[in-house]
Amino acid sequence: MLGDKKLDVYQDRDRLEITLKWFTPIALFLLFFTVIWNAFLVFWYSMAISGGAWIMALFPVLHVAVGVYLAYYTLCLFFNKTFIDISGDYLTIRHTPIPWWKGNRKIPVNAIEQLYVAEKKSSSKNGTQFTYELRAKLYNKSDKDLLSSITSPARKCRKLKHIWSVFGY
Repeated sequence: MLGDKKLDVYQDRDRLEITLKWFTPIALFLLFFTVIWNAFLVFWYSMAISGGAWIMALFPVLHVAVGVYLAYYTLCLFFNKTFIDISGDYLTIRHTPIPWWKGNRKIPVNAIEQLYVAEKKSSSKNGTQFTYELRAKLYNKSDKDLLSSITSPARKCRKLKHIWSVFGY
């Protein structure tokens, strides 16, 4: 989710705001794929309904759910941004303009013991891929995943770690 030109940081004496843009080149492929997928479903349903074969309309219900999810996710990739704001008494995470299923979060700053970036490594026959998670360790000993599946060069995540440490987390 996080690439070279996708991270904007604003920091002053008592406020830190980070903006993450969701757009990646995969969004272009997903746009093409989603249009084809959903166009086929529209064709399928128009043929089934006009031919009176209502049982054929029940067959692709799972495919319709996939098509709706693909369209929603693709729209999010094109338009959404995530805002992480630490100011006053709260750490706030907002995903806008399209609501995301994980939702917005608001955590009292005095409940946070540490903010950190965790690296996840996955290997496959195509090579090794690294993803990163922004996590918060709370004073009540719980550990919260604030943002996940961030893909980025390691230097960007080191920059993110540095930002947290400069701000006192």
